[in-house]
Amino acid sequence: MNIARNKTTKSKQCLLRTIKQLFEKSNTSVVLSYKLQLKENNKLQICLQNKTNDQTVQDNGKIIKDQYIILEDIEIDDVLLQPAMIMKGTYQPLYPSNLKESEQNLPEQLHTNQFNFNGIYSLCFTMPIHVWFFQHLD
Repeated sequence: MNIARNKTTKSKQCLLRTIKQLFEKSNTSVVLSYKLQLKENNKLQICLQNKTNDQTVQDNGKIIKDQYIILEDIEIDDVLLQPAMIMKGTYQPLYPSNLKESEQNLPEQLHTNQFNFNGIYSLCFTMPIHVWFFQHLD
């Protein structure tokens, strides 16, 4: 992602990197880049849509094939956010109706970098990103 920040005209390099889609034991990595106008307070959202029940194959209740996304890292202004920082965000899965009927106590939000269901991942952060990064180290 090339990011132009509001307080400066200088563009910064930023990448949403290495999203893996896994299905039938094949790995596909994708690098996405976007030009964004970042403000002091920001919310990054990634939406997984159009996954169907056919993309999850089960045998005797055990998942043997599935399609899901793993968000491996995000880079903003040359600051790399690895999975531990990515998990500061929240993923709100939209569970399929058959799963909602059979399972109780499904969490409404997860702190994860793996997206198994349609849903929305949100990460709120402030600029400059390096200050936010160090404020949120555990």
